[in-house]
Amino acid sequence: MNMNNVVLRERALLSIGLLLAAIAGLVTFKAVPGFMDVFQSLGVDLPMLTLLALQFYPALLALPLLVLAVWFAWPQKEKRGRVAFVVGAASLLLVPLLLAAVMYLPIMGLGS
Repeated sequence: MNMNNVVLRERALLSIGLLLAAIAGLVTFKAVPGFMDVFQSLGVDLPMLTLLALQFYPALLALPLLVLAVWFAWPQKEKRGRVAFVVGAASLLLVPLLLAAVMYLPIMGLGS
């Protein structure tokens, strides 16, 4: 494969990874305030994980910085794009899933 093609492919994968991480950060940033309103109306004591998520959810907007950090730190230049893509895709799959689980902890606790 031509060196220019390799560079273009790696940069495209980096761009997709950045986009996926940004989507993960934005989705969670938009969703969490809705949970805050629900929790205030319920007036229940929240689990520690939920309190931490409510306090630090804006930090998830920095997920693209994590992708960039992995890109620059990865020792094998020819694999940086793939790794950046995997980190971005993992953040899009895992972060909203884990945050949703943490946000529903108090609601599930009401049923017991």
